[in-house]
Amino acid sequence: MINRWCSMYSTSIAKLINNTTNWLHPIFETKNEWYKFYYNILPKCQFRRIFYIKKQKKESENHDDIVTKMASNLQLSKREINLYIRSLNIDLSKYEPNTKS
Repeated sequence: MINRWCSMYSTSIAKLINNTTNWLHPIFETKNEWYKFYYNILPKCQFRRIFYIKKQKKESENHDDIVTKMASNLQLSKREINLYIRSLNIDLSKYEPNTKS
């Protein structure tokens, strides 16, 4: 967990960890020794909030109502409609769903 946090903090610290601590891992027997080594080898840095990279949502989730309407009108499954949309590169952002049934 410490390696992950340090690598997200800065690339220079990530390089330092890769060049020293990762290949020296087998020589430490306890977690206390490992912590002391980190404490002495890593530079002292100011606190900085780290923003994790989040997964982006797919556009198909936003167009679920359009796919549902097309599936009922064409008497196809949603899975088939999604397959056609992906294979034909259809942009659903141009279409607005009709709220009337």
